[in-house]
Amino acid sequence: MVNLILKNMESFITKANADRIIKKMDFSNIDISEFGKNMQFKWFNKGELRKLKAFEMFFSKPDLFLSSYIKLKPRDNENEYVFKSNSAYHEDKDCSKLHSDFKNIKIPREVILSGKEHKFIQFCKDHSELSQKYPDQFQLRLKWEFNINTEVFVHYENSGFISIENMKLPELENLIEKKILEFNNWIQKSRINQQVISNFGLQSFNYKWPEKLNLEFISIKNKEEIIEILKHFEINIKQPLIELFINYYRMKNNKDLSFDSNLLEELGFKACSYCKSILNTKKIYMNKIDKSVTKKIRWII
Repeated sequence: MVNLILKNMESFITKANADRIIKKMDFSNIDISEFGKNMQFKWFNKGELRKLKAFEMFFSKPDLFLSSYIKLKPRDNENEYVFKSNSAYHEDKDCSKLHSDFKNIKIPREVILSGKEHKFIQFCKDHSELSQKYPDQFQLRLKWEFNINTEVFVHYENSGFISIENMKLPELENLIEKKILEFNNWIQKSRINQQVISNFGLQSFNYKWPEKLNLEFISIKNKEEIIEILKHFEINIKQPLIELFINYYRMKNNKDLSFDSNLLEELGFKACSYCKSILNTKKIYMNKIDKSVTKKIRWII
């Protein structure tokens, strides 16, 4: 658990780093009883509700968030991406690093489970030029070398939310209502959809791992049909809704992702060196102007 000592210095982080904070958090001690009751969409499981509650607290009540923050214990040799990147906060809101996109290669789950993590990282580093110039060929080489079909390239737009940044809260609320209405219309069209979601909707992510689906108590025995229904629900309804709610909490409470710098340091962030150099340059420039103005005033007097 993290203790907070306030020092009033406004700093900024990217959306990718905000996501990373929540992703590395242990949600187990977050109380979602009231949050769950008030949630408009009733097919989020407890883990998804805790994740949304964590985002809502992080954006609206960072002090409360920190009192609940427990970092997940890292697994042995933990690596999420091939190229390591440091989490930095920015003192200059206009820093180019703050608005740059996050690009990397994500290590697939099956590679981690097979124990070939280090081999995968080294392979990607050795073939970095191929990955940049000919990504399709690089992906094919990965398939041959590691027997994977997973898309490994990651690209997060940190300057992002282009279509959302200028939205007002009622417009975002309307998008959420439309998505929930889309779900209601979709599920009412088919009794099969209703039966599948009633049984597996809370764990719809298991379309990726169909062996975990227990079909004993469901009359539909076509597993492929069940998987397709869950896949549609997860990809086209549930995940977009999660993103919409996260965007809503951000735009309502902390549009610029601005936080006290001490809070960010408690979470493991370092000050952006590029920001510091820019701010120092600005200070030197302003000092020169001040001195020049002072000399002129003295000359006039």
